[in-house]
Amino acid sequence: MEYTPENLIKDGRFRLLYEGESDGVRADISSRLQKYIDECPYKDDKNYGHLCNLLTVMAVYEALQNKGLSKEEAIGEIKNAMYTAVEPMHIANVEEAKKEGYIEKIKAEHKQEMYETYGLGWDFEFPECDEDEFTYLIKTCIYNETFKRYSYPELGPLFCHVDEILNGDLEKIDFTYTGQLCVNAKPCDYRFRYKER
Repeated sequence: MEYTPENLIKDGRFRLLYEGESDGVRADISSRLQKYIDECPYKDDKNYGHLCNLLTVMAVYEALQNKGLSKEEAIGEIKNAMYTAVEPMHIANVEEAKKEGYIEKIKAEHKQEMYETYGLGWDFEFPECDEDEFTYLIKTCIYNETFKRYSYPELGPLFCHVDEILNGDLEKIDFTYTGQLCVNAKPCDYRFRYKER
């Protein structure tokens, strides 16, 4: 997919927010987003889905403040847009996790998905674990690296919280971790395990 402001906005979590803004604010977002696209070292075929949100959120954050919102108000708008966008995925996850063999399914599918959609800049591994659990470790994250580069550490935890939204209330599954790079600078050590079988 071609990296353009139009494509990243269309395919990311901020499309509805963008469409609801004035022509001037939309132009501001697009201009700022083009700058981030030009400067981004992580553009490849695998990272496209990540960069649709990672680069766009910074452009949106700046443009919302430029139109007069405080940082807190801008973050509120971003949270609303992001968490509304992922709610259908959350609902689907809750239903899927009720089925037998969920851990075995994500162990195979999520591994493959990560190999296919985590490209330049990522460092992750899959530690050995019990049959009834799935764990992975993210040691370098392009969200964390990018937000550090542009001095926007406040944006990282918003993305980490998406993992909690998607996995935090699964009926038969415990989702636990002790670290999140964007939150406490510790590697993301995500662990999925059956509560009981």
